[in-house]
Amino acid sequence: MGRLISIQHLRGLAVLSVVVFHAFQSEWLNFETGAYGVDLFFIISGFVMWVTTADRAVSPAAFLKRRAIRIVPLYWLVTLFALVSVLIWPGWIANVIPEPAHVLMSFAFIPHLDPNGGPFPLVNLGWT
Repeated sequence: MGRLISIQHLRGLAVLSVVVFHAFQSEWLNFETGAYGVDLFFIISGFVMWVTTADRAVSPAAFLKRRAIRIVPLYWLVTLFALVSVLIWPGWIANVIPEPAHVLMSFAFIPHLDPNGGPFPLVNLGWT
């Protein structure tokens, strides 16, 4: 199957809405609707995963294994970079507090509250 151009258009719409949301979330323009771009990304991701695996006999375990191979090493590398950075230059990355339990749970993908009380791993975007 070739590239679905309509999906690319939806991805562009999702990106623009999230960018505008973040650009104006603390300014005079309130664009709360832009936050729905994240929901649109999840819908697109689910659709793409379904389309790309529909003709294959992929077990849930095989799917999760391939997904982990693609995602986990990069996530650990970014987390390690953030950890080393704040150990060398404390406060260089805002809201990254390298408490041992927080670091270990972040690497292990265990949901928890960070030292600030937020539901985030060491690298905030890791919740995704």
